[in-house]
Amino acid sequence: MADFLGRDFRAPESRHAAAKNAYALLGQHKYDLAAAFFLLSGALGDAVSVLAKERGEPQLALMVARLAGPEATSALQAVVHK
Repeated sequence: MADFLGRDFRAPESRHAAAKNAYALLGQHKYDLAAAFFLLSGALGDAVSVLAKERGEPQLALMVARLAGPEATSALQAVVHK
């Protein structure tokens, strides 16, 4: 896992690998790790959705979205309106 996390996640190949791992972790019901891997892949909306819906932690989802900065506006709105 340390080797994987040492990758440059600005590269498309690494982002794609992180997204694949996130979906695999969802299938294993490891929601916290899945959200983390979605964040690594750049899929903020998916990370926020997993935290709010699957994990049942809307407050944590809001905090993650707020920490992500201005690009998180749509993810924030999705959590607030549900």
